[in-house]
Amino acid sequence: MSKQKLVNINVFYSCELLDEKNCYYIDLSELLDRIKNKYEEDNLYKEVVNLNNDPIRIKKIHKEVDTGYYHIVMERLDDTKYSKTTLYGDPIDIGLENNEYISHEISILYDPAKKVLLIQRNISSLSPSGIEKFLRTLYLDYYEEDIFYNLVTAVDERARTEALNKPIYRKINFKVTGESTNDLLSVVSENEYEGVESIEITITTNRSPKAELDNDTTKKILNKWVDNQEVEKLKVDVKEDAEQTVENIDLLKHALRRSMEYTYSDSSELNSDRIFDDMKNMYRNGDDALSLKV
Repeated sequence: MSKQKLVNINVFYSCELLDEKNCYYIDLSELLDRIKNKYEEDNLYKEVVNLNNDPIRIKKIHKEVDTGYYHIVMERLDDTKYSKTTLYGDPIDIGLENNEYISHEISILYDPAKKVLLIQRNISSLSPSGIEKFLRTLYLDYYEEDIFYNLVTAVDERARTEALNKPIYRKINFKVTGESTNDLLSVVSENEYEGVESIEITITTNRSPKAELDNDTTKKILNKWVDNQEVEKLKVDVKEDAEQTVENIDLLKHALRRSMEYTYSDSSELNSDRIFDDMKNMYRNGDDALSLKV
């Protein structure tokens, strides 16, 4: 029996956060090489960190000779009691002995040349914030240095172009700060308005499925504000045509993500090596949005 599985991939930069607006790139190569050497020297060795009472570990780590990419397989070990059943059967508990866990596995591709990580996302698996804490702990263990390690979300620059060329707009939501607030305040007040930190405006259609904002006016608003450094938020609800569902696009912080759909049978396991190969092909070939710069 064939099964369908959607694997989501998020893209991040490897960084140390200095403050709310400043960070610099962190190369993980030396740390990963030291861990890889330990794994090669001892097949039983595992890096394990307890986060929120869940053991997190690196299951395996490999570096490709030709690309220089690292393949890191990480697991969140879950001791929650689960049960299994059929469509019409009774649930049967999956018995776990002491020190036994359910493994939730993800693959990570790390490119040291661009300090970029492609991270597989699963509902029950380790989150990017968990990976941040894990790597911060390893840095402290290996280098006795407590850094504020941060995975900075890679932005999909194509989201801006896509948003500015949509045929149907249903909603605009934007927030401005600083001197730019004066431009908006002049519309509603003739006097100076003291104490204003920011202004947030929402422009929307009525609820009719066929309702839409004037296209030319919407594009003028978006083009006016999209490059303004004092804009903190700029989002639009768009449609390709009247029959399609509404899509929300964040022009400033649209996270770069991709999805891979698999069809496999019970006898054909969706394993980490297969996912890594597909991540690698996606990253290297034919996707301009993934041509990230450092």
